[in-house]
Amino acid sequence: MGVRECRTRKVNPASADKDGQVEHLPVLLREAVDLLAPCSGGVYLDGTLGAGGHAEEILKRSAPDGVLVGLDQDAEAVDRCKARLAPYGARVMLRQSNFRDAAGVLSDLGYDAVDGALLDLGVSSFHLRTPERGFSFRLEGPLDMRMDRSRPQTAADLIHTLSRQELAKLLREYGEEPRAGAIAKAVEKAKARGPITTTIQLAEIISSVFPPYPPRRIHPATKTFQALRIAVNDELGALRDGIDDLLRLLKPGGPDREANLCRCCERVHLSATAASLWLREKAGHHGVDEAVCCSRRQGVGAESRGQERQAPGRPEGLTMSIGVASIGSFFFEQSKRGSLRRVMALALIVLLLLFYVGWKAKFVQLGYRIESLGQ
Repeated sequence: MGVRECRTRKVNPASADKDGQVEHLPVLLREAVDLLAPCSGGVYLDGTLGAGGHAEEILKRSAPDGVLVGLDQDAEAVDRCKARLAPYGARVMLRQSNFRDAAGVLSDLGYDAVDGALLDLGVSSFHLRTPERGFSFRLEGPLDMRMDRSRPQTAADLIHTLSRQELAKLLREYGEEPRAGAIAKAVEKAKARGPITTTIQLAEIISSVFPPYPPRRIHPATKTFQALRIAVNDELGALRDGIDDLLRLLKPGGPDREANLCRCCERVHLSATAASLWLREKAGHHGVDEAVCCSRRQGVGAESRGQERQAPGRPEGLTMSIGVASIGSFFFEQSKRGSLRRVMALALIVLLLLFYVGWKAKFVQLGYRIESLGQ
């Protein structure tokens, strides 16, 4: 679903990591943590550690004794965060685990509830720029896509297991890919010639389905790779299970403390929009206030407005907020803009034709006048 891809921005050399690469910066860092509203003495859960940017900000704002439990299904992400968050000592507890298992992890650590939880969903730039992880269609690597490398099924396994019809259905549901049938057919033909094992190999198969023109806003393989990644890691299943547990784990709010569940969605397509709408529905069932983060086109991020709206029928003892990145409006605006461009192009053609016909009529009229003068 898409995606926890935190955009990399131009920064000064001092902001580069140890490998000399650009620092991994969460787009909605300030907005997400503002919604979470961490405070001293609270217990907070970061269910998707990534590079540790959100976790570190939560620890700063909950000083001096706020506690953070950090989870990530990627062992490499946990190792990176251990080094980054080491200065915070006993206030940090990190575990390799999917956020869908947060209840069990918290119970093992002695916590039966949290003051806030944050999920930053999708794929990170670390995954995309590491070829051996198999997430990027631009870098040669094994067709893997597992965030947790102990999972048994890779993207290559999935492609060779699914039938043509099953693959097309997966691409439609998880990638909103309009050429799903053609891509599945091309993959089936390629499998008949030999195994598909690398990212570039699959990307070239997908690209062969698309005409070389007109220029596209995204790479032809973008939606297919997204759909495969979601399926390999069961991302929507984890979302369904995890949100249910996290809503139960959140402490009831009061005048002095507000429990917030923040969901930051970046670079996601319409399949994740459905998940966003589902999340809002779950919030309504739990009698939860909703703080909607309105999106606008600025890179691929969204700007949080953070204005709460009163939910009718909410129990008096429960005061919680859910931050949802409203990605649907972004894609709706894009589709509107696309239609507007076509309408404007058609209008321009019509105007040019009218202009041509008008001038032609004037020239014909001028010719008649010249002819009459000659007579």
